[in-house]
Amino acid sequence: MENTSSSGGNSGMTKIGYSYGESSMPYTTKLPGKNITLKQFKACLFKKGNFKYFFKQSCNEFGTGVLLEEIDDDNAVLPLWEGKVLCIIQPINKD
Repeated sequence: MENTSSSGGNSGMTKIGYSYGESSMPYTTKLPGKNITLKQFKACLFKKGNFKYFFKQSCNEFGTGVLLEEIDDDNAVLPLWEGKVLCIIQPINKD
């Protein structure tokens, strides 16, 4: 079997894009499957600490067609945006 790295070549993998803060350079990785949980996603991150995770998803409720949903349940399945997981990771500031 041939292994391909094209975006449509491996349907068993989900591409994940993420950034730390809104202005940082985005990173990308792939995880097997389509039902990726927050726990699986956090395990592949290189920065550890206290963060909030905001995932892009479709939503017509507010007239924008898209929103960022905060997910904090490690067992929650992450939403897909156009077949990918897109996340902005914000540090939790302790006062």
